[in-house]
Amino acid sequence: MSNVDNPRRSTDYMGCAGALFLLVLLASLLVSLLAGRDTVSSLAPPTASATAPLPTLAQLQPSPTSQALALVTNTPTATITPSPTATQTPTITPSPTATLPPTFTPLPAVVFPTPTFTPLPAPMLTDNISFTIKVPILMYHYVSTPPNFGDELRVRLSTEPVAFREQMRYLAENG
Repeated sequence: MSNVDNPRRSTDYMGCAGALFLLVLLASLLVSLLAGRDTVSSLAPPTASATAPLPTLAQLQPSPTSQALALVTNTPTATITPSPTATQTPTITPSPTATLPPTFTPLPAVVFPTPTFTPLPAPMLTDNISFTIKVPILMYHYVSTPPNFGDELRVRLSTEPVAFREQMRYLAENG
C-alpha cells in the first residue's frame, strides 16, 4: 500500500519528522546553554549601540528623492530591545577533601574438603561361585493367537495368551 492510498501514513511520517526536528533543536539549545553561551542574545539582531554611528543630516547630500521625502515627517517608532536576563548567583562549591586510596584486603580463603575416592571392596572369590549367568530371554511381538493365514514370521513371533501366563508364573516362582 502506498502513501497515496493511505494519507494517514504520510501524515504520521511528517509528524515523526517534525518531532525529530524539534527534539534536535531543543537538544542543541540545551547543550549551548550548558556550555555557558547565551544563544538567545547571540542570535538576536544587533542593537543600535553595536553598529557604526549613522551620518547626520548635514553630512548627507540632498538628492531629488530626499527632497521629496523631506516633506514627509518621520515619527519615531518603538523598537524592541531585549530585556536583561537573570543571571545565576555564584554558589560556593566545596573543594574535594583528600582521601586515602582504598587498600586491598584479601578475603579469607575458603577451604573445601578434597573429595577422596573410596574404592569398593573386591568381591570375595570362592571355588563354588560361577561367573556364568543364564538369563531367559522371551522374545514376543504378539501375545495373541496368530491368524490362520498369517505369514511365517508372524507365527514365530507370537505366543498364545495361556502359554504366556504359564511362562510368567514360572519366572515369578523361580526368580
